[in-house]
Amino acid sequence: MCVKVPVTVDLNHAAFTTIAAIAIQGIRQADLRFGENCTVIGLGLIGLITVQVLKAAGIKAIGIDINKGQVEKAKNQVLIWF
Repeated sequence: MCVKVPVTVDLNHAAFTTIAAIAIQGIRQADLRFGENCTVIGLGLIGLITVQVLKAAGIKAIGIDINKGQVEKAKNQVLIWF
């Protein structure tokens, strides 16, 4: 994937484009609809972005991770149902 980054976009922000695309592709493959629920297993970088995209799309996101530290970090960064 290759895209031109406008000069008005900071490269640190533009770097997240591909990572967000991975999250969005997973959501597309799940064929989720507005108002449905979805569980995200793993709350690393891609998992957190996935949760944020799901919430923006009106889908209830339930995040889980075996690492309690990741769960606590997620609770502080985004509103997730646990």
